[in-house]
Amino acid sequence: GVRFTVFDKSNTPAISNNRLTALYEDKDGTLWIGADQGEVVSYHNGVFTSLSSGEGFRGASIADFRLSFNDELLIVSAKGTFFIRAGKFIPAPSEYTNAKQKLYRGPSGNRWIIDAQGARQINYGRSHDYQIKFVWDQNINSIGAYEDSRGNLWLADMSSVYRLRDGQVMRYTEQEGLPPGATLRPQCEDDDGGVWFFIGAMFKDGAGVVRFKDGRFTVYGSDAGSPITNYNQLIKDHEGSLWIATTSGLYRLRKYLIAPYSTANGLMSNEVYPLLQARNGDIWIGTTRGLSLFRKGEFVGHPLNGFREVIQSLCEDKAERLWIGLLGSVRRYENGKITNLTPPQTDGAPVWAIHEDRQGAVWVATGRGLLKFEGDKVAAHYTTKDGLPSDDVKVIHESVGQNGQSVMWFGTFGGLAQFRDGGFTSYTTAQGLTGNRVRSLYEDADGTLWVGTYDDGLSRFRDGRFFNYRTEHGLFNNGVFQILEDRRGYFWISCNRGIYRVSRHELNAMADGRLARINSVAFGKQDGMLNAECNGGRQPAGLVAGDGRLWFPTMGGVAVVDPEAAQVNQLPPPVMIESVTLDRRRVDFGQGVTVAPGQRDLEIDYTGLSLMKSEQVKFKYKLEGLDRDWMEAGTRRVAYFPYLSPGNYTFRVLAANSDGIWNTTGASVRITVVPPFWRTWWFLALLLALGAGAVLVWDRRRIARLEQSRAAQAAFSRQLIASQERERQRLAAELHDSLSQNLVIIKNRAMISLQQPDDPENVLEQVAEIAEAADHALFEVREIAHNLRPFQIDRLGLTKAIEAMVRKAGTGGLQFSSRIDKIDSLLPAESEINLYRIIQESINNIIKHSQATEASVTVKSRAHEIEVTIQDNGCGFAPGAATLNPSAQGGGMGLPGITERARILGSVPVIESAPGQGTRVHLQIRLGRTYDN
Repeated sequence: GVRFTVFDKSNTPAISNNRLTALYEDKDGTLWIGADQGEVVSYHNGVFTSLSSGEGFRGASIADFRLSFNDELLIVSAKGTFFIRAGKFIPAPSEYTNAKQKLYRGPSGNRWIIDAQGARQINYGRSHDYQIKFVWDQNINSIGAYEDSRGNLWLADMSSVYRLRDGQVMRYTEQEGLPPGATLRPQCEDDDGGVWFFIGAMFKDGAGVVRFKDGRFTVYGSDAGSPITNYNQLIKDHEGSLWIATTSGLYRLRKYLIAPYSTANGLMSNEVYPLLQARNGDIWIGTTRGLSLFRKGEFVGHPLNGFREVIQSLCEDKAERLWIGLLGSVRRYENGKITNLTPPQTDGAPVWAIHEDRQGAVWVATGRGLLKFEGDKVAAHYTTKDGLPSDDVKVIHESVGQNGQSVMWFGTFGGLAQFRDGGFTSYTTAQGLTGNRVRSLYEDADGTLWVGTYDDGLSRFRDGRFFNYRTEHGLFNNGVFQILEDRRGYFWISCNRGIYRVSRHELNAMADGRLARINSVAFGKQDGMLNAECNGGRQPAGLVAGDGRLWFPTMGGVAVVDPEAAQVNQLPPPVMIESVTLDRRRVDFGQGVTVAPGQRDLEIDYTGLSLMKSEQVKFKYKLEGLDRDWMEAGTRRVAYFPYLSPGNYTFRVLAANSDGIWNTTGASVRITVVPPFWRTWWFLALLLALGAGAVLVWDRRRIARLEQSRAAQAAFSRQLIASQERERQRLAAELHDSLSQNLVIIKNRAMISLQQPDDPENVLEQVAEIAEAADHALFEVREIAHNLRPFQIDRLGLTKAIEAMVRKAGTGGLQFSSRIDKIDSLLPAESEINLYRIIQESINNIIKHSQATEASVTVKSRAHEIEVTIQDNGCGFAPGAATLNPSAQGGGMGLPGITERARILGSVPVIESAPGQGTRVHLQIRLGRTYDN
């Protein structure tokens, strides 16, 4: 309903000829397409199929498709009439090809045989003859035939129209309005029972279409917009619109709901502002060029027709005097005389509204405040100083309170004002009003006040509270220039884009929380308006006439709406999905859509098949599997999904026609998003299995490392115990063999000296021996103490102690070099002895086992660490073989001792060695990071 899709030979292989001459839809929903060279194409379930016509009528234009008497499809061509049977074209019997006989099967099942003598009706084996003398051109097919819903058969020849029913023939000629000299072709029936014809030949008034209703023919020619052209066909769609195929395009014929009045009808000017219906039924129309009077269905002359002023507002008082608001003045018309009542307070300001209250006072709204007339004089002038929200007052409304007292309401361009008990109360956006530029006020039968604004929507004021409606809530437009209510409870609202209708029941339901969104139906030029721009801001900006019709001022004259003719379209629109694209390429969605890994940008185009106000069809959709609620799409007919996670989805779309009648079944398409291999169940299972295997391997290695660590700890403990025992044995041996012997010598020499005290020489000799033995004993004690803890560390510091150890090691053929930074006090005392022993153990290993000629010790002090390197050029070893073998280290702690002491210092030694390539021990000790045993 909003765009055309073209199928031709450029995009549809089954179509080989773009000159299409016939269309027909059979009872199975198959569309049959005929072309001017005999081509026949069928369209079913979205697939075009070309049927080979054979030699029977190849090259002959297809004129028509129709049903035979036995419900078979007939193809009528220039070379004859054919059936389609088993995919082949079979010539039809002679009765279907006789130029002097026409066979017609009506929708009711009646079979008609038409010839020069009239028509024969055959129904259930019974027949009835109708005698008619046709005027025809030797080809009976020129006689138009159509059977309506009541079983009437309509025939038309070159001079008359005939209606056949129940054995009676009714002939219509020019007397019933038949266009003279016209040949009619009956085509279809409208929803009101009118039968439509098109004029098959030109006549003096031009081409057009003709409607028969209530015994009369009505011609719709060029004055009704009918083109001066040749007509080919006229049909009615399921929503009641008529479609006319012509040689100059496609036309749609619809009943106008809006009757326009303009200067062509006698209006003073097409720029209309206030409208007023007087008590006697006359309608006054204010324009920019004066006043027009509409009386009893036509514009009539009146003395005020010569009153050439820009009319701003109108009011009839109880005395039936006409008050007229102008630009800067107030006039009153009575008994053919105009009285100027302009007060000085207006000061040239426009007079937007005039209203007489129940007490007879006349209120005048101007651009410079509010005036109250009592008689012919101004009794009061109200402005913002008195409480008005603005001096620019646009509209006046009088309400009757529960106590019977009048309450005056004023709409201004600063908000809404209430006048009660001599004072004003203002309501603006601060109090909840939807907008401050108020243009219209309406009070319904329930006493609810409705406030319309220039461009901020509509407000409902009830029980002291506002509820607001805007386009996002369903209003067609945020302009509310005038509110008129019809007899069915619909509001008709004017704005700059036309007139729209909304249900008062829906408005209240939404305000009460019983409805999420209201529905608006818009009316514009396609409904009869000459100009869709309505006028407001002057009062009255519309009226409900005595006959129930609604009058609105526009920039193209007056628009008169017949609300009773605006029936609600109860037919929900069929919904269809038109196309699906992936990565901007169309895909077949008949069996669902599969989105492969790497594909993105899913786009689904859908539509609702309503050809009445198609641009107002609304949609909502849901992607089941992703969305929990329906997504309101408004009038948008496409859904975008840039990315979807793997899984199964169903896209569902619903549509509502312009009257808000929803198709709740809608249309759907299944969507399967295939995951990439790395997101498939088997891949995840494989990953899980691999992960479990990795965890198992890691755990086994962890257990092996723990067992190895426990074995190393056990071996280290055994070595430590053995080392301690050996140390005890060494100390015991040294104490027994050396220190003890020296003490025995001292004791013996002292005894000898005591036995021969009188021999001075002997005493001196014994004392000398005692002194020498004491020296040896002292040396042994110092050596033992040094092995337990070097005294140099406490006396000289760690740095000097290491330097002394290195100097002592450099003896014989081994040359030791060193570079030792000052590291005193950088480590705790217990850490210093561990570092000293690591270096000592490394030097002892070099001296005892390396057979090296050169060795070096390097101790570097850095900002946050101490770096130690001991290396030699000796024979080297295989670290794995020597690490846990105490005997390899000559009975000492060896490499395990170095490793354990380094761990206590928070470091891991790097030991690099290979047979014949020397040995290098390197470790880095982070300052402040040591561990206890």
